[in-house]
Amino acid sequence: MTKVFTLLSALLGLASASAQEPVTNRDRVYTANQFSNTVSVIDPSSDELLGEIVLGRSAPFAMNTPLYYEENLVHGLGYSPDGSKLVVVSIQSNSLTFIHADTGTPYKHVYLERAPHEAFFSPDGSEVWVTVRGDNYIAVVDAETFEVTHKISLSEGPGMTIFHPSGDYAFVCSSSSPLMHIVNARDHTLHKSVDVISPFCPHIYISNDGEEVYFTHKDIGYISFFNTTSMEVEATLETGPVTNHVVALDTPEGDKLLYITIGGLNAVKVYDRSKAPAFEFITQTAVGEMPHGIWPSGDDTKVYIGNENDDTVSVMETRSHSVTSVIKVGQNPQALVYVTNAISSEDPRNDVAELRPTIKSTAQTIELLPSDASTFAGGNLNFRGLATHEQGVTRISNAQPETTYNVWLTGDLELNGPSTLLAVLTTDGNGNDQKDFIVPMGSFQSTDGADAIFSRVLVLEAGSETSYIEGQQKALLSAQYGGIRD
Repeated sequence: MTKVFTLLSALLGLASASAQEPVTNRDRVYTANQFSNTVSVIDPSSDELLGEIVLGRSAPFAMNTPLYYEENLVHGLGYSPDGSKLVVVSIQSNSLTFIHADTGTPYKHVYLERAPHEAFFSPDGSEVWVTVRGDNYIAVVDAETFEVTHKISLSEGPGMTIFHPSGDYAFVCSSSSPLMHIVNARDHTLHKSVDVISPFCPHIYISNDGEEVYFTHKDIGYISFFNTTSMEVEATLETGPVTNHVVALDTPEGDKLLYITIGGLNAVKVYDRSKAPAFEFITQTAVGEMPHGIWPSGDDTKVYIGNENDDTVSVMETRSHSVTSVIKVGQNPQALVYVTNAISSEDPRNDVAELRPTIKSTAQTIELLPSDASTFAGGNLNFRGLATHEQGVTRISNAQPETTYNVWLTGDLELNGPSTLLAVLTTDGNGNDQKDFIVPMGSFQSTDGADAIFSRVLVLEAGSETSYIEGQQKALLSAQYGGIRD
């Protein structure tokens, strides 16, 4: 079926609500921080971190108790069309938290079924649609009564919803099925399902005019372009390993651009989309470790990128595609949104009084370098202090495909001395994988004093063959640990 949409400017959706709105000190950038269980709040007029909205205890405390009354694994973000309300998804406590943007205070918690992922307000603000990724439906929550009014059954693992500006349709990508769904947003029924190239899509975004839908395929490193007039996927584009989030924007200079976070490259790729479905690569810009969430400013002059493995937000100017600022935020930022006119009160810093100071980031990165005899091509290891433990993630690229590797931290290549098993990696068809781990505090510190360098090695075992990689020498100061606050 072909349908030409009538754009209703009075019902602008999430992406289009931000178009052509100049940056002011009433705007806010929010990041959902999965390990500190906070939401970081940034004033984009100065690119200043204002503080944290606290939703739960930080890891590992939230992970090590069978009974908790707070939110855990803060992950997803959405906001109301007028910018006055924020909705936060915590994937382990299966919850939505509604927050007044004006004050930065939570005012309602709604609990759902297994592993909700993202939540977004409908264009008229009356409903919040939540993709329940651990199941096969969207929960429709009334934004006034907070009751679940509908459950829209889809294929397994719906990942994220984005609305057409008209409010007629919602587009839903999947985290478990090779499908993209088009849902009639007026009567909450499935309109159409479209085959896509892979089963794992974490992010979907719509252009300001509602004509283009883009969604990522994190598992294989591609994005897809869906035309809302033809109602078909018209192009796929290989972008790079761990393709996380994508946004489409229209700059004041008239450029039509795509910005894509490529976690495996620690970079953002920029494409010209003016001739879609033909896309022209423009540039690749280095950002922080494992870029994840991304969102443009109200006037599309800047984009904000959350870097999950070094606890920062990179700010990029869209005229030059260069990083102009790096902002420290909470631990392990995931989703990120830019909200225009979030603060409506006369005092644009009214929300600051309720915010907690940010715990100083202890994130460290060690580049992983292959030995001469290894087929391993490289990667990195990231870790950060979590009060009593260190949390880390190790990533390898272009190793043997579909192979299991044991990753050891040791001082002895033969594993005869004291050794710690950090992670078990099982590579995909391209030889890539990454895994999280938690070890006791101090595991990555030398015992020779604060000025000592990292001197251990990582050993990768694959069957009867053992290859190794050395951690790049890096100073680690013990004073960086222990939850020190700015």
